[in-house]
Amino acid sequence: MVMTPEQLIEGNLTQNEKVLWIGRPKQGIAFRSSDAFMIPFSILWCGFAFFWEGAAVMTDAPLLFKLWGIPFVLIGLYITIGRFLFDARMRASTAYAVTNERAIVATVSKKQKIRSIDLRRNTDVNLEEKSDGSGNIAIGPPDAFGSWARGLPFSNFRQGQFCFEFVSGVDQVYATIRTARA
Repeated sequence: MVMTPEQLIEGNLTQNEKVLWIGRPKQGIAFRSSDAFMIPFSILWCGFAFFWEGAAVMTDAPLLFKLWGIPFVLIGLYITIGRFLFDARMRASTAYAVTNERAIVATVSKKQKIRSIDLRRNTDVNLEEKSDGSGNIAIGPPDAFGSWARGLPFSNFRQGQFCFEFVSGVDQVYATIRTARA
């Protein structure tokens, strides 16, 4: 039986823990501010990799030159298109929760992954709200790598800043977190 991320959250609650809010991130393809750099970079990377591989294949280049470009083409395809598809798939199998004790991120894909953070021990709670009322909430100390790695494989389970990303009604979730911390 396939478990939903909400069921994974419910199954990991302690005896006195109560869910105050549960939700999912925005579904489908989504863009982050880091994409202002990553999209042009990925297009240049992919273009050069295809150029290299095409030139190697169309000429009498040694076999090593023909094989050398393949990993760069694959990386280029991933950072240009694949990362968006992977990120959308991960968010489709992810749920967020706020309880009276902690914030929780649960993902159910090939493996069940759950990450939580104690709300009373972490003083840093940062809200990033967009004009449409959606946004991100970061809890805990800032991540040394910043947001550039978000969307890369397993980025939401990096050891770093704990985030709820692409949350609709983010101001209400932020208020719920502040209430739970009090």
